[in-house]
Amino acid sequence: DLRLSDDHCFSLFEAAMQAAHRSANAPHLPIIQLHPTATQPFVFLHHEKTAGSTIRAAVAQAARRLGASFYVPCYDADAIYREDRRCYSFDLENASTLNGGPLNELAVLAGHFQWNVWRDLPKFNSTLSDDTSSSSTRRTTKDKGEDLPSCLSTVRHPVDRAISLYYERVYSRDINDLGGRRLNDLRVEDLAFLLGAFKGSAFSMYRDEGFCDTNCKMFLELNVYKGRMPVEVENARLGKEHSKFEVLESNLPLDADLAISRLKRCVVGLQEDWSGTLEVIRYWFPWMANELEASSFSRLNAGHRFENRYTLRPDLVHLIEQCNQCDMKLYEAAVRRYSEQLEFISFLNIPP
Repeated sequence: DLRLSDDHCFSLFEAAMQAAHRSANAPHLPIIQLHPTATQPFVFLHHEKTAGSTIRAAVAQAARRLGASFYVPCYDADAIYREDRRCYSFDLENASTLNGGPLNELAVLAGHFQWNVWRDLPKFNSTLSDDTSSSSTRRTTKDKGEDLPSCLSTVRHPVDRAISLYYERVYSRDINDLGGRRLNDLRVEDLAFLLGAFKGSAFSMYRDEGFCDTNCKMFLELNVYKGRMPVEVENARLGKEHSKFEVLESNLPLDADLAISRLKRCVVGLQEDWSGTLEVIRYWFPWMANELEASSFSRLNAGHRFENRYTLRPDLVHLIEQCNQCDMKLYEAAVRRYSEQLEFISFLNIPP
């Protein structure tokens, strides 16, 4: 029975497993994590509408069982879901013993965070090898796996994600008289307005970055709305984050190459193939496998009565794809990486 107090044994055993993993012709894939610790943490970068809520529940429960300090917004220290303001936390500011563990002991993070959220972990020696200044969106040197925590991220086709976001955040509300209208019934100009202006909100604050290139923004540290009230967004625009707004408002393409290189430092799950995603998580993060198996996946089928990227009007599909050019490239790269992961597991002949 391995426990957190056996950190030295864990380190030796994990090092042996990682050596075996690399020797099996997978030097380009992330290493296995047997047990998260404050010095070798786990981070789940949850992109909205990619089945991440199911994963977050399993992560919180597994961390609690292991006795690992965790921070999973919406969950308290007993890994019980709480639908309150703690859900609208997008950095580590609210980490505390009441919410899973103090900042200096955190071993597990899972939430709507962005790349480099782990900078604020005191015990994680984050000496990142790429340019991580807030004003930069360009890679300067090669990322090195040993500089990063073990991370997981799930992806979804940008058009299907936009459809899901619309039905959760717009269809059920009265926004510019669009509430209650099916997507295929919208005028092109109606959808164009939403793509450009809508940032889902709650408690008078923004809760996401909207419909366009949001996965790339997460990996490029370009989230400027999440968890902020409108006045705070304007203060950021005029203050230390003005360079981020310049990038976002320049109408120039986002740096897909950098976003892809960062995605490849993580284990990748695919929302459209949940059984395969479970296989991937079981292999790379066995410490949470039991909780993930026991989770409910009923929410994954909730959107079947609505349009998908194959039944949505072609003019609307085109509009969504045009504002998600970086995310489309990132999704294609993620699917390739996801396939590589499954092929590797198949090569090892690991049973599902």
